[in-house]
Amino acid sequence: MKGFLFFIILINQSPEERADLYIKLADYKNAVMEYSDLIFKKPEDKKLREKLLFSANKYIEKNSLKIDKKILEKALFKYNNGELDSALYLSKILYDKFYFDPEIINFYQKCLWTVDTLRKLYSLLINTERRKDYQSAHKLALEIKNIYPSYPEIEEKINYYFSKIPKVEEKKPLTVERREVVKKPVERPVEAEKAIKVEEDVQAKVQELYKRGVSLYSEGKLEEAREIFREILKIDPQNTKVRRNLAVIEERLRGRR
Repeated sequence: MKGFLFFIILINQSPEERADLYIKLADYKNAVMEYSDLIFKKPEDKKLREKLLFSANKYIEKNSLKIDKKILEKALFKYNNGELDSALYLSKILYDKFYFDPEIINFYQKCLWTVDTLRKLYSLLINTERRKDYQSAHKLALEIKNIYPSYPEIEEKINYYFSKIPKVEEKKPLTVERREVVKKPVERPVEAEKAIKVEEDVQAKVQELYKRGVSLYSEGKLEEAREIFREILKIDPQNTKVRRNLAVIEERLRGRR
């Protein structure tokens, strides 16, 4: 009888009231699922995100899931010493198990973004080096160092490209004449145009994949939708909307088991 009354109470409440009730009952798994659904509909609601984080942390604590700090420390060590692939691998292991932990999420997304960005920049660097455009190569190498100072042999490349840039000696004019300055239209470098085109293509692909992922989710095809959203994060690791949607799907799939 009590179970029946409890069921009636849940039906007559709003989704947020049900989620709050689950917290009071220490049923953090159902609370996480309810708040995940709410955030999917209201992604900008800060209070809902705080409640979801609280429920997730309680769920982890209740199930005695403790983050192996040694693995995290090892991943950070790898990241800071130029072993990006190893750092990404270790952070993925942590993320798969503790995907609700903010520290793990931030580090995993940082590794993904760094690897993807460096891959694109290095590809541009190789192309400019082949064309012997050492000035552009020098700028790209400096940008790589700025993003990831531990990138292997980046200092040597910076010095090499700088040495290849033609040095122009300044000559002082014998007479100074005042002339009207004619402003020329600023022309974008070829590499900048290519980079913009690549970025536009990436964004178009992200939009296309996102629509497909939402469509699969609405059809109840959670596994397929999850793969689509994971593919988006490989392209655009900083996409918080996709990351939230993926968290909802992951938790729903866990609820099926």
